[in-house]
Amino acid sequence: MNTLFSSQPTSAWWVEVSLFIPQQTYHLGPFNSREEAKLSRGTHVKDLLHQAPRDIVALIKQH
Repeated sequence: MNTLFSSQPTSAWWVEVSLFIPQQTYHLGPFNSREEAKLSRGTHVKDLLHQAPRDIVALIKQH
């Protein structure tokens, strides 16, 4: 079996943004690469600042 040409789909990258107050979680993506997700993370966090969140955690995950 040649693992370089596997028929399994490749995993996508996602940005998971969690707010403590108000308590919400956003899943943004999919992105083609970790770098693409990383670049968009700041923009998405900036867009959520209008909610005056108490704490923001933004993680990059691959699913």
